[in-house]
Amino acid sequence: MAGVTNTAFRTLCRRYGAGLYVSEMISARALVEGTRKTLRMVTFAADETPRSVQLSGVDPGVVAAAIRVLVDDVGVDDAAARDLDVGALAQGLDGSEPPGRQVVEQDHRIAAR
Repeated sequence: MAGVTNTAFRTLCRRYGAGLYVSEMISARALVEGTRKTLRMVTFAADETPRSVQLSGVDPGVVAAAIRVLVDDVGVDDAAARDLDVGALAQGLDGSEPPGRQVVEQDHRIAAR
């Protein structure tokens, strides 16, 4: 719900009894680069716990760095809910390799050990 699940929306949800407040979709790369807009999108009110962040990225190193930013700088508990979007699993219309496939294949290799 990009552009909708900002701090004001989450505050209204809290008033009406919601138990989990999810951020807008956050680009891992933009978070690591510290863009002003992205940092504003990961701002939470003090009473927003647990903090749930929708994180989008395809580069494992950048995603890992973004998670460190969320835990160390934003105050997201590393055990809290996470929603990681690694991209589509189907081949692109242009025949390109889908970004999510490598993550799923890596997960399968780890599970097979």
